[in-house]
Amino acid sequence: VSSGYGLQIALAFIFLTFAVFVKNEGTVWLLVGVSLWVLLSYRARVPVMVAVCTALLLLVGFAFGTTHFQIPGIGAVGYVDGRLMIPFIGNFALELHSIWYSYLTNFFSLGSWNLFWVMVLTALFLSMRSNTDHLALKLQRIGLTFIVLFLATQSFIFGLTDQGLWADAFTAINRLPLHFVPALLFVSFVIFHARVSARERMHD
Repeated sequence: VSSGYGLQIALAFIFLTFAVFVKNEGTVWLLVGVSLWVLLSYRARVPVMVAVCTALLLLVGFAFGTTHFQIPGIGAVGYVDGRLMIPFIGNFALELHSIWYSYLTNFFSLGSWNLFWVMVLTALFLSMRSNTDHLALKLQRIGLTFIVLFLATQSFIFGLTDQGLWADAFTAINRLPLHFVPALLFVSFVIFHARVSARERMHD
């Protein structure tokens, strides 16, 4: 992420922070925004090292019987009495749910979304294709990172917590992705435009 876009990035984080006070899901949006910024601003080894260190700290904590900690004015963070506590979001029981049928049915079989997710998957596929054009490759990387983060949050929320029950009921599995639709639509068209522009520059 270029330093020349510092003002836009700052405004984005300000708006994402405001979203935390609008809906519980706003914290998810903020976490996705922070993760996207970190992954795009630093070399790959930095996020990997952070993830490894975090995992080691969690393992050490579990080994010594520490599964959560208190943040003054916010509350507990961690694993308490069989539930995952996340500030501003809530607490969830960790459960394994098979959600692929729900996703396939709601996103592709039913008429609710029409061809939107087909377009997103096409953009995801194109973002993974190699490209000799530097600008197009950079835009593809941004798009790929965002779409993968979106898929990761959805998989965690519905696949690994008790919120998977709402996926089985065909309710929240449609409502929560709706929040990301404007960003996914924008990212998809950026990827398509990058591919087309790179091809035009190659033939010039």
